[in-house]
Amino acid sequence: MNVLRSVVLASMVGVGVLLLLPAHAPVSVSYVYSDSMEPTLSPGDGYVLRATDDVAAGDVVTFWSGSKDEFVTHRVVAVTERGLVTKGDANDATDQAAGHPPVDRDAVVGEAVTVGGSVLALPGFGLGVEALRSNREYAVGAAVVASALSVLRGRDTGRDERGRRLRVGHAYVGAFVLACGVVTALFVTTSMIHRWEFVVTASGSTSGQAVGESLAFQESVARPGNAFVDSFVHVRGLASASVASTPTAFEVTGTVPARSSTGVRSVAATTYRYPAVLPRAVLDALRAVHPLAAVAVSVSVALSIPFVLAGALADLRRPLRAPDWLARRR
Repeated sequence: MNVLRSVVLASMVGVGVLLLLPAHAPVSVSYVYSDSMEPTLSPGDGYVLRATDDVAAGDVVTFWSGSKDEFVTHRVVAVTERGLVTKGDANDATDQAAGHPPVDRDAVVGEAVTVGGSVLALPGFGLGVEALRSNREYAVGAAVVASALSVLRGRDTGRDERGRRLRVGHAYVGAFVLACGVVTALFVTTSMIHRWEFVVTASGSTSGQAVGESLAFQESVARPGNAFVDSFVHVRGLASASVASTPTAFEVTGTVPARSSTGVRSVAATTYRYPAVLPRAVLDALRAVHPLAAVAVSVSVALSIPFVLAGALADLRRPLRAPDWLARRR
């Protein structure tokens, strides 16, 4: 029973971590919402993505489609010098025959994991994700209540002859802190940085600015995300910067400040992804402190849900000891 409980708890925590990983992470989980990949993947089916540098015909991959402004999961049917030719298993024609450009290899974020040559599908996974996402405020609230109850249940002021014993609850706290650090690092390292440079000359030009004059700025950047992950943009190098968002893009506007001498003026917009679990007001307050604070706190709150649920099933007061197989070796 203890082995079965351990497997269940580890699975709950593992799935929770996978749900939060960004698309460019080494391993992530997503789902399809259309029927273009039937019968391989039906609407609502989940699948596991792994990072890959070797894409071949027959692979099912997820890639960013600039023409569709979204992530697409289709099968590679041919590899050409111009890029990948892709097609949904249920479609009559390839994406390129329908007018979309060949897929650049750099646009591929991962390959669907297969077992025995077939895509590992998670039936109904997307339905559960959507239900949890639409009720995420209640899920976070329940996690907070469960956390408080777990802490109260796990309190133990008793001491034995060796002092306070190391308990399962301590290992849970350590695992939670480690998971928060790893997942936060993945979100930060997979953030996308967009840069624009403007050459400042004495008289100005069509693509630059003149000494002593400001320049109006307006650019659009993609807004990546999935069922649980959203994104925001942090802008540097602009005066009076403003960011307007649509479901698929961020519209960045502002003014490039004037320079008193010739040189290069640069503008950078970093797209940070984060678990979409916090109210907008709280997220904005954290972003005002630092963008990384918003990401780290969002990750911590999101990960608390699977960890608390797993902890509610475990006996956190039980003394921590080495597994029987390791103890026998000693």
